[in-house]
Parts: sequence; C-alpha cells; structure tokens
Amino acid sequence: MAPTSSWPFPGESPVIRARRCALAYRALAADAGADVSTLDAKIREWGETWLALSVVVHGPDDWLTAAQAAEMAHTTPHNIRAARRRGRITGRKGANGEWQFLARDVATLSSRVRSRKPRGTVTLAD
Repeated sequence: MAPTSSWPFPGESPVIRARRCALAYRALAADAGADVSTLDAKIREWGETWLALSVVVHGPDDWLTAAQAAEMAHTTPHNIRAARRRGRITGRKGANGEWQFLARDVATLSSRVRSRKPRGTVTLAD
C-alpha cells in the first residue's frame, strides 16, 4: 500500500512541491535576517525566476512582452512564444515587431499548468 500524503495542494507535481518547499526555506532564512539577495541573483542568472519573489500586476486586457509574460508565468520567454505557436495563448505583433501576449491568457495558461495532474499519477478512478 502506498503511503498517504497530507500535502495541502493535491495534484501538484514533485517539481512544484519542491519549489514550494524551497520558497518556504527561503522565506524562513530571510525572516531570520539572512541576506538571500546574492543567492537570488545567481539563481536568476541560471534562468530560474520562480524563486525570486515579486509582485506582478497586470490587468487582464494588458498586452505583455515575452519577458513580462514569462515573469508572470514563472517560465522563460521561449516557452511563452512556444505556447503562442501552439495556440495556447493569444499573441500579436507590437509596434516594434516583437510579439506581445494577452495577460489574461498568460494567467489562464499558468494556472492550468500548475493544476495539471502529474504524469504517471494513478487515482482510484483510473
């Protein structure tokens, strides 16, 4: 019999669980007075923006650059552009010729990805 889990966010993948745990440890270190800014900068340099806590405020009808959309969805601009090519988010060419993405679609896509059932998970209904 598999061990039962009391994880408070059912359906999250092991990666998302690990990220939540890392954020909790980061918050604890910051609350204890540790300077986490150097580590945050290094992690961002490595392309992992999810650890750097920030408040991103966009209206649902705002058009975002690939970088803004990636920050909002905690992913990379490459993944945002790929989602547009696959028809998962709305995009348009801006005045400068670069793609822009509708904030509402980015938020919806991000939410769907985070709530997806992890691959290989077996439930009683399967």
